[in-house]
Parts: sequence; C-alpha cells; structure tokens
Amino acid sequence: MNLGTLIVGPREHVVAVAELDDTAAAELGPLLRDTARVVETLCRPEQTYVCMWSHGRDARKHLHIAVQPVTAEVRARWAAL
Repeated sequence: MNLGTLIVGPREHVVAVAELDDTAAAELGPLLRDTARVVETLCRPEQTYVCMWSHGRDARKHLHIAVQPVTAEVRARWAAL
C-alpha cells in the first residue's frame, strides 16, 4: 500500500459486503465518501481507488476496504501499472 492509503473495516466481524446489516450498509457509503475526501485533500492524487479485500489463506477472512490514492509519483515508481 502506498503512502496515504486508508483502510476501512466494519466494527462487527463480516467477510463480505453482502453480510453487512442494514445499519452498517447505510453507514458505508458516506464513510467511504468522507474517507476518500480526506485522502484527496491530503494527497492530491490523480485518482483515488476504493477496493475491497477479504482474503485469507484458504477462505475469506475479514472485510477491509482500501481507499488508495494514486499520484504521478506512484505511477512512475511502478511504471504506470
């Protein structure tokens, strides 16, 4: 994860977005929006990606959502991949 990446996770143990209860699901959109705004303000990236991670070795483990800024510097470091 590059500098400025923030991880969002549910308070309760769930392994998929489909498992979120109604309250958690209703909170998720505004929380991700606000988190992305913080990343945008602090890092001034060309793009901010939001992606879900839940993998363990052999099965889903716990839901995490990465809010990751991608700047020109990051793209140059990884040859724009």
